[in-house]
Amino acid sequence: MAEYDILYSTISDADRAQIERFNCGNGELNRYLKRNAYFETVQRTAATQLVKVTLDNGNVWNVIGFFTVKFQFMYLDSSGITYPVIYLKCLAMQKGEQHKGIGTQVLKHVLLQSKAVSDFAGCRAMILDSIPEYAGFYINAGFHPSSWKISGNKKYYSDTIRMIYDFRDNELYNEFLE
Repeated sequence: MAEYDILYSTISDADRAQIERFNCGNGELNRYLKRNAYFETVQRTAATQLVKVTLDNGNVWNVIGFFTVKFQFMYLDSSGITYPVIYLKCLAMQKGEQHKGIGTQVLKHVLLQSKAVSDFAGCRAMILDSIPEYAGFYINAGFHPSSWKISGNKKYYSDTIRMIYDFRDNELYNEFLE
């Protein structure tokens, strides 16, 4: 898999024109990026990073994807015990950039950053709700289907599979990042 020169930048109003042209092929994710991601980032209720690649030898950076993360509390079982987790709310790539390995590179970046936060602040895992056709992508990265529930039992997207990546499983974590 080729490594791409990627720039990660916090979503900003200056990116509005490129965001309006973004299309990952999923209407819910497109709408989230165009309508909610910037406001949630400004309000500090979530953090959206744009994924950009260079055109014209670094003079122009083009938005080809994005991801959004936030903190949540998860119920492991019916005991009522909650664990702090990092919730990967969205990860999407522009339609023409899918299946090129960029999403895997982005997910590795997200996991590295999240693991550092986990080590520093004590988060147990990363959780996400996968669109069924992409569940295999996350399983290959070490995620597992999970019955953990977000406090309030809210799912952000319809027809998804809840998945978990447990940061306590260091062998799995290191294997994926190699």
